[in-house]
Amino acid sequence: MRAKFINEIIGYDEKYKDVKGKVERSKKISKELKDDICSLIIDGDSYYNEGRVYYLKGSCSSKVKGNGIGADSNGYFVFTHRARSKSYDSIDSIPQKDIDFIESTG
Repeated sequence: MRAKFINEIIGYDEKYKDVKGKVERSKKISKELKDDICSLIIDGDSYYNEGRVYYLKGSCSSKVKGNGIGADSNGYFVFTHRARSKSYDSIDSIPQKDIDFIESTG
C-alpha cells in the first residue's frame, strides 16, 4: 500500500483552485467587495477559506512589507501567521501603525 502524503489527506491543493469562483459563490461577501477582491486574486498564491481570502495583490507593496493582505466580508486586513488587523474599507485605508504592529508579530 502506498503511503499518502499529508497534502492528499487534507486536500491542501484544493484551497488554491478556483479561488475566483469560490469568492463569486460566497454568501458571506458583498457583491461590491467581490468585484474588488476578484481583481486582486493571484493565481496559485491566493486562497479562500471560510469567507476570507488570503494573499491578495498588494502583499508585495512596500507599504505592507512582510505582511499578507486578505479580505473578508468587512473589508481588507493585513496578517501574518500569528495575527491580523481589523478590517478596513480599502487597502490604502489600513493605518501604518496597524501594519507595523502586525509585522512585529511575525
